[in-house]
Amino acid sequence: MKFNNNMNLMYVLKNKNKIISKVKCGNSFYDRFKGLMFKKEVDFGFLIKIPKNRLKNPKNRLKTSKNTLNHSNMNTFFKRFPSSIHSFFMLVAIDIVFLDDNFNVVDLKTLYPWRFYIPKAVSFYVIELKLGTIKKYEIAIGNKLKLIKIN
Repeated sequence: MKFNNNMNLMYVLKNKNKIISKVKCGNSFYDRFKGLMFKKEVDFGFLIKIPKNRLKNPKNRLKTSKNTLNHSNMNTFFKRFPSSIHSFFMLVAIDIVFLDDNFNVVDLKTLYPWRFYIPKAVSFYVIELKLGTIKKYEIAIGNKLKLIKIN
């Protein structure tokens, strides 16, 4: 799915044909970095597309000694790390949905301020949502979400 870098574009996120939330997309480095930081209230979701160059071969970005790491475990860690998320400078807790390249849910997490999380599966997209959205709309691992452009 291709997204426009314009933060003014709005999308609707659906699960099982129920509208979950309006969503803005962050494609620039600054948008991805800021996310929902400093927001007192979350009135829309925020979609982050993980850049392909970060997913391509992330283990080459960190040089380590072969003697200090179990490489089979570290391979999955390095594939998951590019879609890790933090809640530093967040004023409220949020729900996080991690998606694969086909918009299937691969992990879910409620993240409280000043925390850091690495998803349990490789993720191509991360969606930050209002706290309680996952439970309210019964979002579960394996669900396929839809994103529909509305403007």
